[in-house]
Amino acid sequence: MLSQVTRFASVQDLALDKVEMELKATFPQEGKYGLDPKIGVAMEKLSYRIDVVSKEPAERIARLIETADGACHAANSLRVPVPVEGILRLNGTEVPFAPPVPPESRRGPAGSID
Repeated sequence: MLSQVTRFASVQDLALDKVEMELKATFPQEGKYGLDPKIGVAMEKLSYRIDVVSKEPAERIARLIETADGACHAANSLRVPVPVEGILRLNGTEVPFAPPVPPESRRGPAGSID
């Protein structure tokens, strides 16, 4: 997202003295280590904090970050589930395999389990 911040700051003619971003991802440890097969291993939450040093008005910086967030491919890809498909080739020949279906992907409407 920082590349988007710098790009849009230039477009919006905003002077930024310093921008730092801290990311924090949370993963379920029980699923990762096989302690509970009902719990998946997918990221549960991704949060970020952006620290900006600038003489620009707070409202303009807030609009800048909103615009950058909305244009960030990585952040938006994580917000919308997409299918993940895999192909296994062994020595150039496709081999059928069945990747496990994580518990999170078996959820129906309103988080119910199908």
